[in-house]
Amino acid sequence: MLVLQPDHLNRFRFPSAVVVPCTDDGVPDNALRVRVPDGLIPGRRAYACMINGVRMLNAVRFRKALGRVPPSIVEKVARKVRRLIGP
Repeated sequence: MLVLQPDHLNRFRFPSAVVVPCTDDGVPDNALRVRVPDGLIPGRRAYACMINGVRMLNAVRFRKALGRVPPSIVEKVARKVRRLIGP
């Protein structure tokens, strides 16, 4: 699962976060998937973020960050989410 939450909202304990489910199904990049390659996040193998499953969840469910996704991947996910939900 990829949690998109700007750091400034984390500092203020904003009550909700945008969550993008992920899978290791091997699907290549397309309009509804963003591939995160092997080794990009230490200790994690390649996976795909499923843009069509995006949702908001209560941020208190998340106890700790497991790592940071590079800004290039975050921007790619955000761009596809914006395209999916419209202007």
